[in-house]
Amino acid sequence: MKTFNRILSLLVFVGLVSACGPPAGQVLTPPATAAMPTALPQPSATLAPSETSLPTPTQAPIGSATPTAIVLTVDALRNMQYNLPVSQKTVKLVNGQYEAGSGADYLLVKMADPIALGDINGDGLDDGAVILGENMGGSGVFESLIVVLDEGSVPTQWAATQIGDRVKVNTVTIQDHQVILEMVVPGPNDPACCPSLGETQAYNLTKGGLFLTGLTSQPANGAVRAIKINGPLNYADAGTSVEVQGGFSFAPFENTLTYTIQDDTHHVLDQGSFQVKPDTSGGSGTFDTTIDLSKSSPGMIIHLDIQGVSAADASILALGSVELTRK
Repeated sequence: MKTFNRILSLLVFVGLVSACGPPAGQVLTPPATAAMPTALPQPSATLAPSETSLPTPTQAPIGSATPTAIVLTVDALRNMQYNLPVSQKTVKLVNGQYEAGSGADYLLVKMADPIALGDINGDGLDDGAVILGENMGGSGVFESLIVVLDEGSVPTQWAATQIGDRVKVNTVTIQDHQVILEMVVPGPNDPACCPSLGETQAYNLTKGGLFLTGLTSQPANGAVRAIKINGPLNYADAGTSVEVQGGFSFAPFENTLTYTIQDDTHHVLDQGSFQVKPDTSGGSGTFDTTIDLSKSSPGMIIHLDIQGVSAADASILALGSVELTRK
């Protein structure tokens, strides 16, 4: 009888538990008050990033990250390393100057005040054009035009050309990817110390370096002397000869203009001259002549310069230039 009563009590307990549970097939869910959060709390907006996250394995450690892009500035140009075209030395300027050595080893380098920023090579980034003067202890100060390009956000010296001894550069500008110098240089009868001849020089940058593509001069009491090439057009194709047409604003010495043909490494391939006839005695005129290009090779980039030179010292008084490709 006791055993029967125990079994009966157990069956009553099981029945009560079943009556309080969910119907068959229903999933139990936690009470609303015990619900789990659906997202982790967001970090406070006042915390710095370093306080809310750790670097991932792909982040470079401090000290080996890619350098921040350098903007080419006047300050960067005045404090960078240069390869000097006259002394053939490499120096680092500080605030636009370098001085070291003594005696035969003395070297003073100064950057002139006119500095230009602008796009020279056509990539849309600012490049730089500066004038450096080198003095090796004597009276001469040998000036050079230096072009610095923005190469991957790093200022990089790209080309240099000497422009004279104790010349005075008044302005340096970059226009239409050309570097333009407004300057005063020694005229045919000037001592080196005292230049008086006004000059404008234009330079193009090519793979071969800087090329003088235009030069005009103006004595203190005279008219501008200039030469312009009207044909062929710049970057045109040319065969073994080319017809060159243009004009000049002054009668050259003995009514003769000279020409020079260079390849893209400044190697002179040929030189010569041709006669012109001014419209009036001592005045302006036009020219139309055929120049032989047979000393160049097919596919070669060539630079054809037409020049008017001084009778006194053979210095260039005016120059026009065109770049051609030999067919």
